[in-house]
Amino acid sequence: MIQKSLSRCFRVSSRSVAALSAVVLLVIGGCGAESKRRETGENESTERPTAVTIEIPHQESSEHETSLCFEEVELGSGVSFRWSGGPTARCLMPEQNGGGVAILDFDRDGVRDLALTDCGPFTSRESSDVQAVHLFQGTGGFEFLPVSTAARLDRRASATGIAAGDFDSDGFSDLFVAAFGQNLLLRNYGDGTFEDVTERAGVSGESWSTSVAFADLNADGHLDIYVVNYVDWTPAAPVCRNPSYPELIQICSPARFNAQPDRLLLSSGDGTYLDAGEESGIPLADAGNGLAVEITDLTGDGMPDVFVANDVGMNNLLRNLGSARFVDVGLSTGVAVSSDGAVGASMGTACADYNRDGELDLFVTNFRGQVNDLYSGIGAGGFIHTNGTTGLDILSRNRLAFGAVMQDFDLDGWPDLFVANGHIWDLSTVDPDLEYEMACDILRNVAGRVFRDVRETAGPWFSQRFLARAVAAGDLDNDGRVDLVVQNVGAPLAVLKNCSRPGGPSRTIRLIGTRSSRDPLGSRVEIRFEDESFWATHVPSGGSFQASHDPRLIVPLGDSAIDRISITWSDGILEDFDGSFPPGEIVLIEGSGSSSKRAQDAE
Repeated sequence: MIQKSLSRCFRVSSRSVAALSAVVLLVIGGCGAESKRRETGENESTERPTAVTIEIPHQESSEHETSLCFEEVELGSGVSFRWSGGPTARCLMPEQNGGGVAILDFDRDGVRDLALTDCGPFTSRESSDVQAVHLFQGTGGFEFLPVSTAARLDRRASATGIAAGDFDSDGFSDLFVAAFGQNLLLRNYGDGTFEDVTERAGVSGESWSTSVAFADLNADGHLDIYVVNYVDWTPAAPVCRNPSYPELIQICSPARFNAQPDRLLLSSGDGTYLDAGEESGIPLADAGNGLAVEITDLTGDGMPDVFVANDVGMNNLLRNLGSARFVDVGLSTGVAVSSDGAVGASMGTACADYNRDGELDLFVTNFRGQVNDLYSGIGAGGFIHTNGTTGLDILSRNRLAFGAVMQDFDLDGWPDLFVANGHIWDLSTVDPDLEYEMACDILRNVAGRVFRDVRETAGPWFSQRFLARAVAAGDLDNDGRVDLVVQNVGAPLAVLKNCSRPGGPSRTIRLIGTRSSRDPLGSRVEIRFEDESFWATHVPSGGSFQASHDPRLIVPLGDSAIDRISITWSDGILEDFDGSFPPGEIVLIEGSGSSSKRAQDAE
């Protein structure tokens, strides 16, 4: 069974990597089949797993010379945005995280729009004097118009993260807004206006929510909502810094407060939601201090799983057992702790197949003094750390990182990394060498072997320092390249146009579910090319930090055309789309493919 699973996930080569193979054997033997039986309650078998030697092929660099480049652009005439929640001299904990950003097409005109969250002073959970969501309508060419008033987005809340998804399957993207206090569900009517349906849907909550994601987690065809909650902080808690004595710093660690459990809200199909509660298997009693979420099939069984990055707590990988039941396999799969074996201060996450071995990998950002972790998928639901061997350790140790994006910015076939950096405390009065504002990282993926720091050549924006937090990715100008939107604390929003010299053309893919949710967020996608190479990816669900990405997929072509696209929908059905694809955006509708079967039955 292990051999069958691994044979689908790795390409065999005459060049072996002995050390990696030994680690793989250890992880599979200790964390694969046996741990699966232990955590799902199955009877243990006396049969020992077969030893398997895995040989990783040597990957060559692209023949095309590429470069990574981004330039900051203006939102448009008279348009500006700056998160208004801080920082203040009191250094309140919620001021540290900043707001959220979503890239979507709320009016279905083919041009991406922006939804940004905001909040006022964190003096109460009950109310805020600041508008929670600011909506900017894209008109093309990086021009945006403020349309919040016309869209009737006048709700007040201490908003944090945001997610876009079509929860009522009417073809228009709705918004879920996480907040310090009452969350918001905003229904898009398709006529340019939104309605607050929070109370009617039963999703408000009273916690400090951070990131949120839409996905169909019980395969009933409707989008559910996973809400990540942080800690039980109140405005009555001691301040992190007394303005009268700025030299006295009291570090506000989340460990000082009780963690708040996450919430899994299951759609009833009629616009209302039910809290799945403790019976779903998501951690409640010993919940982590959640900051980020990523939803896709990470265990290889065809069902969307939930990864939660926890601050000063073990990360959770909630394996989907079906029927809205989950089991935490974070420890047994290798993603619960950092590469040094200690619990990290996980804050953001990104997901891609960075080394193109057919397995999705996880990237997790951490605190200054720690390293950012790269968990490389090895099949059979296991992961190993490769941040040390790919050069990420030395690049990240002096950074405090939040949001992250792992996408192929230069279209050379290898997903690159963008990391938003910035400290949460100004410690310069204690040590001038301790940076408060920091430069963001742009790291080029060299053939899946190493990530190279290219800040010095990527554009003037990367020489500046910010308190960068949320970052969302999407093709804002429809040129086939991924652009970025970065929310900062204490500085205006940054919109970054991708001006990289591409290594080849790309194709844009959009999925529409019929039996599954209309927005098939989290679905796994594999593209095979005519030269027999392949590209594994997924429709974004969550990811980064307090952000929501463009759900379209930008696929580099290199020198070959697409031969087949295979999609594992949220209900576990694997569907193939074969043949030539017409020019322009590729739109794939569930049920119109050439063949389909259960993903678990695929060879």
